[in-house]
Amino acid sequence: MIHKIEHVDDGFVRVHRSSVLTGNINSMVLPTRQGNLEHWEDWGLNAHDMFPHFNGDQIQFLITGIIPEEMDETHSFTAISLDARED
Repeated sequence: MIHKIEHVDDGFVRVHRSSVLTGNINSMVLPTRQGNLEHWEDWGLNAHDMFPHFNGDQIQFLITGIIPEEMDETHSFTAISLDARED
């Protein structure tokens, strides 16, 4: 669920969304308009179909609320945890 949408510039909005990974509220600037996001969320449309111009990080954020930095931190923690079990 999108928590907040802020207009940044013509054709760009900052979206605030809760991460399914950590529960943190993350934000990202996306190249779209508020009405497009509201339409996507209200109708449950496929994000890849609705926003074909979004890159992988933008789609992941829109669907899950996860930002790249959060994913990097989680992968680092997982790798450390797995290494510890090998001892």
